Amino acid sequence: MSKRIVALISLLIVVILASGVFLTGCSQDQKLPGIAWAEEETLTYSIFTDNVLTGSLVIVTRRLPVGQQALPKFPDEKYDVNSSSSGGTLITKTAKDLSENIIMYSEALMNGFKPVASYKEVSTSDAQYTLKSRYDGTRYFYSYNGGEEEKVRIKTGFMDNEIMYSIVRCYELESNYTSTFTLIDPTNGNKESLSVAVTAEGTQGGFEYVNGSGESAIAATSTRTLAVSFTRTKAPVGKSLVVYYTLEDKTGATGFYLTGDPAKGVTNRSSHIPVMIQENNVKYILSKVVAN
Repeated sequence: MSKRIVALISLLIVVILASGVFLTGCSQDQKLPGIAWAEEETLTYSIFTDNVLTGSLVIVTRRLPVGQQALPKFPDEKYDVNSSSSGGTLITKTAKDLSENIIMYSEALMNGFKPVASYKEVSTSDAQYTLKSRYDGTRYFYSYNGGEEEKVRIKTGFMDNEIMYSIVRCYELESNYTSTFTLIDPTNGNKESLSVAVTAEGTQGGFEYVNGSGESAIAATSTRTLAVSFTRTKAPVGKSLVVYYTLEDKTGATGFYLTGDPAKGVTNRSSHIPVMIQENNVKYILSKVVAN
């Protein structure tokens, strides 16, 4: 199993450096347009390497109430979730090969739109490691492969890589969204910058969607998407990572969003759904999305 399969969920830790609304929104979450996922959302992807099916990825996102919360792997380590506008969020990711072996598992906890803690373990023929991290507002603490906890001082606007693609969903992508990220590799402390921008509009469907009432259908091939590129700002630049999100048309005529359980309110919906993630020769293609 190639290590490229889990390259998407890499060791890199993201810090927002510049770029208008994204930095402002991360440091003051009430300025974000709003949560882009339902009370509970499940995304299932097929993983293709060189256009050959090599595995699957399941991402489960759950909204959490205000109060003491913890990563499932470490239930005794509690963190304060106190965002009055957004509550908290727990995101878990599980990648498997074709033999159903787990090759990557991660958990990430958010307070509003800010990172609190995360954990990741990778086990492939090419790479085996664990990474545990937490954030106290000014410092990022991490432990690599169970070693001694290290720390890095960071500025307001820090974002853990495990939540990066989810946070991007919360912005007005339809308004030519752009940003700049700085990445920190906790294995060596090296930094690099990424330019993030909406680059094109297209169409992509064919995935199954199930709403909160249990109704299911197949998304039309004409489902509109926006491509968001993540590109190194310095050589070697290499190929951009590109994530394709469904476009949200406020008129409801051509956009796509998925409602969760109607009993949970009108804001219980999923939008800007990532239908494909492409990194070099690896693609994660959405096969099913469920909103509850």
